[in-house]
Formats: sequence, structure tokens, C-alpha cells
Amino acid sequence: MIGYAYRVEQAGPRSLREMAVALERLPLGQRYFPGAPAGLRLEDSNVAGDHVLMSFSRPRRGHGPGSLGDDAPLGDIDLGEGKRFGEDTALAYDPASGFAAIQFNQYGPRVSHIQEYLTAADLALGIPDGAGMGFTLAPHYKTDAAARLGRMRLVKKIEFTISVPGVNQADFDAGRSVGGILRSNLPGGIQTISVELSAGRGREGALALNAAQAIIADLQRLGGDLTAATVTGKPEARGARDKVNLVDERLSRQVDIRPNLGHRMALPERWIALGESLRHWQATNQLQ
Repeated sequence: MIGYAYRVEQAGPRSLREMAVALERLPLGQRYFPGAPAGLRLEDSNVAGDHVLMSFSRPRRGHGPGSLGDDAPLGDIDLGEGKRFGEDTALAYDPASGFAAIQFNQYGPRVSHIQEYLTAADLALGIPDGAGMGFTLAPHYKTDAAARLGRMRLVKKIEFTISVPGVNQADFDAGRSVGGILRSNLPGGIQTISVELSAGRGREGALALNAAQAIIADLQRLGGDLTAATVTGKPEARGARDKVNLVDERLSRQVDIRPNLGHRMALPERWIALGESLRHWQATNQLQ
């Protein structure tokens, strides 16, 4: 199992621990909120230790798996009345550092959707006048990559590929370039979009820094909806060009977990692995 590091920033009146406690008090059937991704809910949580542990689930879309034996043909799995295939994504959060480790699950709820869900839940639970809501879950990069990106004062090129169905649900501020692209009149049926933004030629040529940084910030919020992204630039006109990969340079850690008889990785073991990743990153000074 692979876990990725994310910086958690609270915008609303509740901490992530308080949010987990409030949602856990609700029956499963009441953990769906207007404005949240369809079918997504908090499945389970545990706030007893140093870490806030949460798991988010949603129904699996499209064609489901079947039962396959060594000497038996592929067949249907009888789920029973009212049940569906589901996927879940585990999260471990360390309030002391402000960082979370979030499981990568190809079919489970994506980080951008978990962020939307927490915002919708915050609003549904009640927001004081003038207060913000929700949380920002920003990918954290390997120390070297983050420093190189921070030194880029002349951004020459931004290239990215995004998943359109996922990004269309993202809450971009008005005027942001990524949101503007997706609000344009695109043909139906598009699954991904690849974009290249390049500055003019010449040593001094560069994208407007504030706009480039806004695009990079948007891309960093997309999690699994960002399938490829690189930023090319340099610290000064006479400096050497550098390229940072916003997908490959994310801080991550892999932990081997043995599946159970149902070919699933048990949730407690996933939580343990994510907690171990947080402690490893802290011990190696990678959460800065």
C-alpha cells in the first residue's frame, strides 16, 4: 500500500479531530451531505490516540468484479438486496505536525473529493457567521523538489494532464486558469485534457509569476485527478533551467500489507501503516 503526504490546513470552525467525532455520532445513513460527491461518506474513524484516523467510502462505479476460481469460471457475486460494491480510502492525521498520510486507492475516493466532502460536512454541521469552512489537503513534496520549485522565479513552461470528470467538481476560485479551461465549451465525452503553457522565447521570457503560481496551487489540490504535471523554470535569467514533476516528486512511502481472505487490506492495518509513514517522515525531517 502506498501512502502520500498532505499538509492539512483548517479553514472552518472545527478541527479534523472535532469533525471526525461529530460525524461518527451520526448513523451511516446520515453521513451524506448536499454539495458532497455523490455516495461519499465517512465510513469509520478513531480519535483515541495521537493520530486522527478516518476512512471514506463510496460505491464503486461501472463494471464490478466477479468471483473466479482456479477450476471455476468467472461468475457473479451475490451481494444481496440493496448492497453495492464499495471502495474506501484511509487517512491518518497528526494534529501536532499538521500533516496527513492518505492511502492511494485507484478506485476509492480521491483526495480532492474527500476535501469537498469535509467542506460540505462542515457547512451542514453549522458555520458561525463570517467563518470559513472545510479543509485544504495540499500534496507535500520531497524536500529537494519543494526547494527547487520555490526557487523558480522565472516559470518557463507548465504542462499537465487532468481527469475532467473529477476536476469538474473541484471548487476553483473565480479567475483561476485551470477552472477557466474547464468552464469553456468542451465537447462531451472528454475524460482527460492535456495542456501546455509556454512563455515566449528568450532568456527573459517567463509566465507571469503570480498567475503561474496560482495554476501550480490549483494543480497541487487535485490529488489523483492530476495524472501528469511538470513545471519548468529557473531562479534567474542567467540561471540553468530546472524541471519539477508535480506527480513523481510527491512525498510517499510504500508499506507491504498482506490481504485477508476477502482479498482486502484490513482497515486497522492500513491505519497502522499510514501512522508509521507519518512517524518515519517526521523522524527523517521530511515534514517541513
